[in-house]
Amino acid sequence: MKKHPDKRRKPSVPKLFVQTRADHIRTLTKATLQNIPFGGTLAELYNVIFGSPITDRRDEFLYLVLHNIEDLRETVQGFNPYNLAENEAFKSTFLHAIEVAIRTHQEEKKEALKNAVLNSALPGSIDDNLQLMFLKLLDGFSPWHLKILGFIKNPEEWVKNNNPTTNFQEVWKTSRDKYPGYYIVRLFPDLKDEDIEFCNQVVKDLETNGLVYVKDVSHLQNIPGLRLPGNQPVMTYYAPPEITNYGILFLLFIEEPKKFI
Repeated sequence: MKKHPDKRRKPSVPKLFVQTRADHIRTLTKATLQNIPFGGTLAELYNVIFGSPITDRRDEFLYLVLHNIEDLRETVQGFNPYNLAENEAFKSTFLHAIEVAIRTHQEEKKEALKNAVLNSALPGSIDDNLQLMFLKLLDGFSPWHLKILGFIKNPEEWVKNNNPTTNFQEVWKTSRDKYPGYYIVRLFPDLKDEDIEFCNQVVKDLETNGLVYVKDVSHLQNIPGLRLPGNQPVMTYYAPPEITNYGILFLLFIEEPKKFI
């Protein structure tokens, strides 16, 4: 499934996708700059910076998706790509994904967007309203949001596959009085102590959007048999974050098609 198009070939882009909202915004901005003092120079600079990249990013993403849609004919029984012309939900998802793809240079996000469009093309895909909601989330997320969400789905399996010399339970136990970003940093080899606040914010973003659940146990005085001496403060402990059903559905939508086939 992971076939990559020959980048030496200039993709042939269907006329349906030649003009996106980003193209219209670029045209309007350029026209506005040309009508203000010194605007001609600014318009030229704007065109140098943004002119070609917008078209190139759009065309590259279109070709990547269309190339993989053609592959689905061979891997999904009964799939006919020409039937997508009558699939309004798919077309909406595709057009939204194009706009998001134009705004990112990050390969992880482009891969997730491609997978979202492919999953949208398959029979039995998720509700079209959820598709648009998930694309909006994906637009605002960094690749680290996706990595950490995948980790939270099954942390012990992730550690086994990506950092086998580390004991997940031991790292968590020594960090459970701190917000989850603290122990996540210690499990990802690419992260350092200065990334703790960043990881905390990522987890908060995932929780705010309903993809994970972070449980803290701070009312220890209610635990039977526990006695706290004098004015000793009650400690707050965090359980490892748990992925929600909504989070699982989000991951399925942005992973390589296989669950909806």
